[in-house]
Amino acid sequence: MRALKAGFTLVEVTIALGIISFGLIAILGLLPRGLSLVKESADESAAINILGKITAELQSVTNPTANNSSTNVFDAGGKKLVATSSPDAIYKAVTLVHTNSPPRMATIQISWPANAAKPTGTVDAIVSLANNPL
Repeated sequence: MRALKAGFTLVEVTIALGIISFGLIAILGLLPRGLSLVKESADESAAINILGKITAELQSVTNPTANNSSTNVFDAGGKKLVATSSPDAIYKAVTLVHTNSPPRMATIQISWPANAAKPTGTVDAIVSLANNPL
């Protein structure tokens, strides 16, 4: 009588490798989209942090000039840069303060990359500013 040998046949191993390969290819196909979503999320978070800094700065000004417009650039860490053409500039913030009618308001647009003709992302905000800051 012949003894039975436990194990897998070559056909079973080939089919299992094919199924595993199909699953790995599907997962690797999702990886680039996942990485781009992480980058977009990081850019939006940084822009929101910059928006908070600009809003706090505007709130602290007691008497801004009418329709005061300014453009500032920021690095990847959210630090304001002196030169608008700096190679470290990642984010560009354009601020327009409207003081003609109450309540005092400001429109702020933050875009990235800073020196691009067509930005890949933007955050727009309309901020109501206190008339009598502390």
